[in-house]
Amino acid sequence: MAKTYLSVVKYLVASDFEIDGIVNKHDIIGAVFGQSEGLVGKDLDLKELQSSGKIGIIDVKYTHENGKTVGSLVIPSSMNMVETAVVGAAIETVEKVGPYTSKFQIKEIKDVRAAKREHVERRAKELLERMIFEQIPDSRELVERVSQKIKISDVLEDDGITYSPAIEDSNEVILVEGRADVLNLLKNGIKNVASFVETKDFDRLRDLTKRKKITVFVDGDRGGDLSIKKLLNELRLDYITKAPSGKEVEELTKKEILSSLKHKLKAADFLGRGKREKTNEVKRRQRTQERTGRISVRTLKIPLRREDREDENLKKIRKLGEKVRGEMTALIFDKSLKLKKEVSIDKLQEALERESEVYAIAMDGIITKRIVDKAREKGLKYIVGVKSRLKKDERDIVISLF
Repeated sequence: MAKTYLSVVKYLVASDFEIDGIVNKHDIIGAVFGQSEGLVGKDLDLKELQSSGKIGIIDVKYTHENGKTVGSLVIPSSMNMVETAVVGAAIETVEKVGPYTSKFQIKEIKDVRAAKREHVERRAKELLERMIFEQIPDSRELVERVSQKIKISDVLEDDGITYSPAIEDSNEVILVEGRADVLNLLKNGIKNVASFVETKDFDRLRDLTKRKKITVFVDGDRGGDLSIKKLLNELRLDYITKAPSGKEVEELTKKEILSSLKHKLKAADFLGRGKREKTNEVKRRQRTQERTGRISVRTLKIPLRREDREDENLKKIRKLGEKVRGEMTALIFDKSLKLKKEVSIDKLQEALERESEVYAIAMDGIITKRIVDKAREKGLKYIVGVKSRLKKDERDIVISLF
């Protein structure tokens, strides 16, 4: 029995044919095998080659057109190039299929391995690109991963204090506000660092920083100022510096960190500058008052842009709100001025949306039009904050500053 498959196909012999009569597939294959028999020797006889598995099943496709049979055939070969070419030439000698004249012409002998090599080359390129872009990180990503592992493994945590063991061997300690700040400095090569905002045990912080120079490094916003104020009540400070205005320590680049530390001030000089800036601000306001004839609502501690005298409710709200000063927190009261909710400033809008029967707010934050609009929608009558961005009078809500 002839073999029906080849373990390895090296070439495909493709031939077109035209037969001057109506024949079928078996007629065509029979003619090819019969007329090539004995033509080129026993070793290259098609029947022997197929029996030994050197050529495969002949694939024939044909149609009948105007009384003729036209089509093509393909013979798969596992022989070498020369032997395959001889078989192809033998097929072209088939001059009759049944009683009809025929013409067979080799169209091509295709090297299957070349096509496979092209596929291998193309596929290898695709796989390599996938490895490079999906599995192998670029240098920056790799450095970031390694730095992340180093910085996380290089910190200790103790009762809300995040710090590097390197402070034990350093003459100076840099105090930052939170854990993310510590990690950012460690990532950028600064080891003698510890946080202070989340701790309630300043005795432990004093123990870590004793007999060392202390530099405080805070965010460049009002929260940073409040952190400095808080720390002044607990520790002896040698130097103070801040991130660039509006930026947080945790997001600074190495260049920005080093620049901020380079321009640190002695604590006394920093505080003196702050007092001078505050004095200059007061003088500026006074000049504005003299020029415009208007009185500063912050100076007189009366409701913002309202001429009526403070009422008792407002005094009580201010007093109750003192507990949130410096905490970036808001208190929401009902009509009897009982506390309904205490939330962080960034959650105030969401809290107002959920609460009902609210009457007043005391907040350690800036009074914005958005907050006022939501307060009006909820029927609030009082808002007390540390600063206002309003540009017009609000007649239906008492708005005041601490």
